[in-house]
Amino acid sequence: MNLVFENSSQSLDEADFEYLSKIIGRNLPKDLKDIYSSLNGGEIENERVVFLSQLNDSECGLDKFLHIRYKRYDDDSTIEDSYLFYAKKGFIPVDFLPFAIDGGGFPFCYDLNTGNIVFCNIEHFSPDFSYIEIISNSLSEVISNLMTRDEAYGDE
Repeated sequence: MNLVFENSSQSLDEADFEYLSKIIGRNLPKDLKDIYSSLNGGEIENERVVFLSQLNDSECGLDKFLHIRYKRYDDDSTIEDSYLFYAKKGFIPVDFLPFAIDGGGFPFCYDLNTGNIVFCNIEHFSPDFSYIEIISNSLSEVISNLMTRDEAYGDE
């Protein structure tokens, strides 16, 4: 699938990545910077885009990639806004960086320690984080395997 994004925010430079790194207290992973160097978030153009996780045999619907630093409109969420909210409230570990959301607004996060991509189904919140599922071992795997529902399941 050739990804086309709508409502991407302005381009980023190294100062923008340093801004986010200061907020999270860590350097950003290269693969995350590479993706955001060419595209600063936005909605994926298509009615429904999914990632079929081979790790837990689940379907993950990605609705939007969050912007870094530059909001498109007043109530838009950025990666740093989401990180500060979810980590401060204890919904995600501090070493998880939200970068995308599903249709319900629940975050997909980059595990800054392992590089794994996780889905945080906060609707089933538990203090032991048992509601967090590893869906992929890498961001590049998620990006390269996004597809429409029709591509995933054929014309149903």
